[in-house]
Amino acid sequence: MPLGEIVGGFYGDEGKGLVTAYLSIQDKIDAAIRSQGPQAGHTVKYQGKDYVFRQIPSAIFNQNTQLLLAAGTYVSPKVVAEEVQKFEPFNVRKRLKIDEIATVILDEHVEKESALVGSIGSVGTGVGGAASDRAMRRPDILVKNFSELKEYSDGVHVSDITNDLLDEGKTVLIEGAHSTHLSNLHGSYPYTNAYDNTASALLDQVGLGPYAVKNIYLVFKSFVSRVGKGPLNGEISEEEADKLGWVEHGTVSHRRRRAAPFDVELARKSIKLNTPTDLVLTKLDIVYPLAAGIRYYNDLPQESKDRISYLERELKVPITLIKTGPEVNDIVDLRKEKGTIF
Repeated sequence: MPLGEIVGGFYGDEGKGLVTAYLSIQDKIDAAIRSQGPQAGHTVKYQGKDYVFRQIPSAIFNQNTQLLLAAGTYVSPKVVAEEVQKFEPFNVRKRLKIDEIATVILDEHVEKESALVGSIGSVGTGVGGAASDRAMRRPDILVKNFSELKEYSDGVHVSDITNDLLDEGKTVLIEGAHSTHLSNLHGSYPYTNAYDNTASALLDQVGLGPYAVKNIYLVFKSFVSRVGKGPLNGEISEEEADKLGWVEHGTVSHRRRRAAPFDVELARKSIKLNTPTDLVLTKLDIVYPLAAGIRYYNDLPQESKDRISYLERELKVPITLIKTGPEVNDIVDLRKEKGTIF
């Protein structure tokens, strides 16, 4: 009954969606689950085209994969409708199920959160306002009360579906929408999300026990970036980021991401909080351009292999997936060699 989780190790933008898309195809995942909110966008390049996901799991490319939004999801009916239409060539409408007790984001939640955009750098999509109402047990904000979501949610309990799949020996993957150091409990509060983003929190949001999980993939980018306010150890100037090619913009906010070198101490804290079985290193090609597009470890430039070995020694967890480009299949997969195959 293999269950895997994709968890971000820094402040987001590590490439969790790309990893989800790759595993859904490579490992023939039976169901992919997403929880949390639409304020984070996952960009996936598949067969030369960019796809942006804010709500639906990034596993649409394997059309045998069920797509589930868990009870811990903050749902924007508008975003769901847009993505169902946008991804219709992948038959998303028939594959999508939304837990009927997930929370719906209302226009008033967006308005309520607008003050936080300036003060703490919130993206302003209304998740904080919706989370506040959920904590106060407001009854009318559940998915089951919204007719436009009924075709996906009528009688749906994702916890039951997932546990049944695992009992049948099916493979399930949880795609974390956000990242460890944006956790409301363990991140740089108040510059955080409205909820926890760690591996244990994802299980809770879906409705699974701790012994259900087999593989936890903790995703680190080869450098650190952050949208909005909050601490960023070793932050470099925009001019320096320009020279290094570390220029990125938020998928949803469109704001320029601040940048810093890989932070080993921050990574160690993430490992303590998430107890991963596997580390994933993304955007190796940005730091080591000669690694671009390589899919076999022995073909990587020696400098990048030395860096990978150094990080494994320091972090004491195997790096089993290495992203070398923006395409889903631009990846070095070492899971079989290192004994952690999903």
